[in-house]
Amino acid sequence: VEVAREEVKTSQDNAQIAQDNLNKAIQDSTNEFLKFKSESDMKIDNYEKTISAIKVKLEAEKKYNTKLNKKNLSDLEMKRAELKKTLAEYKREGRSDWAEFKYKLNNDINALDKSIANFFVDEKNNK
Repeated sequence: VEVAREEVKTSQDNAQIAQDNLNKAIQDSTNEFLKFKSESDMKIDNYEKTISAIKVKLEAEKKYNTKLNKKNLSDLEMKRAELKKTLAEYKREGRSDWAEFKYKLNNDINALDKSIANFFVDEKNNK
């Protein structure tokens, strides 16, 4: 009987350790997601400011009203809005889903960053 009690106690201890490890993993995952979301939100919000600065520069240079510049700016604004929406609507549903989402969103953010950085380079090439 004593051996059985010890085995039950050991099993209960092991179950508690496993539950504690699971809770820590969930908390770590949540913290990782919140950090990623915060950093991504900040980047996306900064793009709005950068796009506005591009508009101001184009207006100052009397180039804002060209069809190409309006379309390119509209495309940048649309991409930024899509990123913001994608991030806001994401529901975590598993570790592999999270990794795929994070990878894709990072790629999309990097693509927008490159498009913004190359805005005036592309403008010169399209003359």
